[in-house]
Amino acid sequence: MKLTHRPVRRRLACLTAIAAGAVVPMAAFAAPAQAQPLVPTLVVQKSHHPETFEQGRTGQYSITVTNLGPTATADAAVVVDTLPTGLTLDKALPKGCSAVSPTLVECDIAAGLAPGAPSAVTYTIPVVVDHDAPGEVVNTVQLIDGVTGALLDSTTDLTVIREHHHP
Repeated sequence: MKLTHRPVRRRLACLTAIAAGAVVPMAAFAAPAQAQPLVPTLVVQKSHHPETFEQGRTGQYSITVTNLGPTATADAAVVVDTLPTGLTLDKALPKGCSAVSPTLVECDIAAGLAPGAPSAVTYTIPVVVDHDAPGEVVNTVQLIDGVTGALLDSTTDLTVIREHHHP
């Protein structure tokens, strides 16, 4: 049985065509494309409610993790939300989240997160706005690989805080 290597045969055919005066696109000389592995792609988004926080009141942040890749995740991930100066955690946290400190919360994302918006995971983090909180704060959230510790994604949320006026 004679084995042939098609890319070599294709290149020889192109060289023969060139020798005969034909114009051949450079892509004809390229090695065949290697299949890219199908891997999950996790992204994190963050928003807050109400639109404007008020000193001395409460608010909440919503953190959503979505798998935009073509396959489910094989490993767990961890959402790390570091609250800025002027905000502290309030009340009980949602299932899957734990307070590392009054201003740091971690939430687990289990392995097996399927692709697409219907399988996205959302956590709502309740906060208390200090009476002397600044006029605006930037809240940062990171998504960390649960096995390697690598940063998968991060985002910030600018939150405006107004003074509380007593009647």
